Amino acid sequence: MKRFSPLLLVVMLAVAWFAPGTVLAHTSGHIEITSTNMYRGLDLSQGVGVNGGIDYEHISGFHLGLSALNMQQGNRAAVQAGYGSRALNWGYDLGAVYYTFSEHGEFSDERHIDYTELYGVLSLGPINLSAWYTPDMLNTDESAWYMEADYTWRGRTGIGFELNLGVAAGDYYDLAKETRPVGEPNGLLYAGQEGARVTSSYFTWGAALTRATREFTWSMGVEGTDRGSVDGEGTGDRVKWVLGLERRFDF
Repeated sequence: MKRFSPLLLVVMLAVAWFAPGTVLAHTSGHIEITSTNMYRGLDLSQGVGVNGGIDYEHISGFHLGLSALNMQQGNRAAVQAGYGSRALNWGYDLGAVYYTFSEHGEFSDERHIDYTELYGVLSLGPINLSAWYTPDMLNTDESAWYMEADYTWRGRTGIGFELNLGVAAGDYYDLAKETRPVGEPNGLLYAGQEGARVTSSYFTWGAALTRATREFTWSMGVEGTDRGSVDGEGTGDRVKWVLGLERRFDF
């Protein structure tokens, strides 16, 4: 069974603590407990979720991050590196993310499913336009896209509102005429069963109310997708209510 190495965390801490010019850099972390871990419209944990991470940002625009979350089976860690800039009401961010999985059910000893994703983000005031692309989704040799538009509003009293719309597309999601010998224990891999009603793309949406205090951020939201059923049962319309409590801190 493959597991991600704690060496990644050691590297992140070393960069954060020993990088020169401490006044030119900022290192922060966060940990969040949610009613379930959602990812691009998919329910990964199928229950209580825990996620956290460490972020390093340099004044030059370079940033590095390490995050992890629990899934229905196993865990997922992500290492992100990028470069961005912001001026007045607009900004951009370009980078890459490497995803690694601790296990994946009965397929953990058969398939190496780690993969790398490239991304670009354009910020226009409270609106972010994002595009994510991988040529090898979950080591299947098939490409996948995810494009998203986010709107965030923050009030002076700490109350906020978030809205997002997204679409997932690419060869990886095209299961209409083919099947794959993989399972779907956590929503990332699709069952290759006859009668699966998954189209070549699916839409996601979400909305949330937030309340930020000095130490915590509370959130209550709803997320949904029009993705079809992968087991030939049900309508395939999935809506999830999500409650969250996040704690952010500086090093």
